[in-house]
Amino acid sequence: FGEEVAFFFQFFAFYIRMLAWLALVSLVMFMIDNKLVEVSFSMRSNSKLAFGLVLVVWASSFGVIFGGKEARSRQRWGMDSGSVAADMTLSSYRMELEGTWQLFFQKMLSTGGVIAACLAFSVAWGQISLNFKKSEEAVLTSFLIRAGSLAWSYTVPYLARLQNHRTRRRLNK
Repeated sequence: FGEEVAFFFQFFAFYIRMLAWLALVSLVMFMIDNKLVEVSFSMRSNSKLAFGLVLVVWASSFGVIFGGKEARSRQRWGMDSGSVAADMTLSSYRMELEGTWQLFFQKMLSTGGVIAACLAFSVAWGQISLNFKKSEEAVLTSFLIRAGSLAWSYTVPYLARLQNHRTRRRLNK
């Protein structure tokens, strides 16, 4: 119980520190978007794409860096490699699929589903940005995020089952 609480606070402290870097980039984007900084039209139009790329890099970095911090904390605290709950075999795991073409295609389908969802969101957001006034754009973007989150929450469990994970641990051994 103690380690779970410690990891909870460690995660949120790290998350807040990482959000500070993202806030700096967001401030620059806010200044560009609201014309507080003089930039060319092409730079202003490409700034949203650049911000999206920054978000992708930030999210990827966040997970990798925190994974290393968690591993160092486990070692420093004398813990084993993971908790018992993380090592339990999932009921959805099917051992007979390991090494088969079926599992390969299921993983490809799962990856394709993630890419398709990202593309669909990007296209929908782009259409909102191009076809609506700024005041309508904010409301529609909020709705798109809410609806997309709801749809994604129903889709993710199915995509995860296609991956045939053995345990809850992120990296199966």
